[in-house]
Amino acid sequence: MPSSDLRSHTDAAALTAPSVTLVREHDGEVSRYALYELHALTRAGATLRGALLLELDEVLNMEIQVDDDPPVRVRARVVRLRRDLPGVEVAFSGLDESDCKRIERRIAAAS
Repeated sequence: MPSSDLRSHTDAAALTAPSVTLVREHDGEVSRYALYELHALTRAGATLRGALLLELDEVLNMEIQVDDDPPVRVRARVVRLRRDLPGVEVAFSGLDESDCKRIERRIAAAS
């Protein structure tokens, strides 16, 4: 996904308490890390603010709390390192239509 798709975003600051959690599974155990702040969100991806601990093209599993329902679970790939934030831009893959609609409702509510 071109990074320009992520530039037409809604600032997460306008959203009420959005959160993002990285999820890692290893040997059957699940660990969750709240290392990043959700800076921007689109249907296609997100901008995460935090330490530059991820690498370009790294694939992650994420949970994004967009409403009162259980978090949106999505795979994402780091498409751009943002030293100016600092942070990263990620592109979503395999996001189902119902979760896309939840994200769109969240963006519309913040507009």
